[in-house]
Amino acid sequence: DDVVNIIEHAQAQVITGSSSGFAAGTALTVVINNQTYAATVLANGSWSVGVPAADVSNWPAGTLNITVSGANSAGTQTSITHPLTVDLTTVAISMNSITSDDVINAAEKGAA
Repeated sequence: DDVVNIIEHAQAQVITGSSSGFAAGTALTVVINNQTYAATVLANGSWSVGVPAADVSNWPAGTLNITVSGANSAGTQTSITHPLTVDLTTVAISMNSITSDDVINAAEKGAA
């Protein structure tokens, strides 16, 4: 969903993508928040990289860019940048009291 929420912000994340024009085994460089990670293109063109929880927890709130780069067999270098939103807003749900004492007695059971 391209959003890391406050709960996910404390967890390791896996970033995935796909490519075309790269041979299987091609090394890719993934840069997130000035941290560099290595990924490898698989036979189907997909790639993934694990980001440790310690790194994810350092991501600042707001828009964070993920940049992936690599070179094909001819040496042509290419890169793409994809934005990610880090939303550190605390979420909460509350419920109003059902009755004044939070107990439904026999008389209240039939009341509408």
